[in-house]
Amino acid sequence: MGLNIPDPQNADSFVKQVVEKFKVQRMCSSPDTSVLLITIVSEMPAALFVDHWRKLAADDKILNFFTSQMQKADVVRGTAAGQTLETVSLLSEPSS
Repeated sequence: MGLNIPDPQNADSFVKQVVEKFKVQRMCSSPDTSVLLITIVSEMPAALFVDHWRKLAADDKILNFFTSQMQKADVVRGTAAGQTLETVSLLSEPSS
């Protein structure tokens, strides 16, 4: 998924919309789909996007299940020119 987030102040509602689109796309995808890459062009840090996603997944059984099926799920924040600024995993960090 490629996203432009023009207003980081509305990130919560934006990420909710992204989650809904992801769930629809995932339901139409092959059952063995195991990789998700979300690219964002925004001033919003990738970690903040991931925090929003994880909070939604904690209360959304479908999103939580689909995310848990991924072997790799990353959010890459970059510039409009294609420069990568940071990469953060959507997958839960392992417990220590």
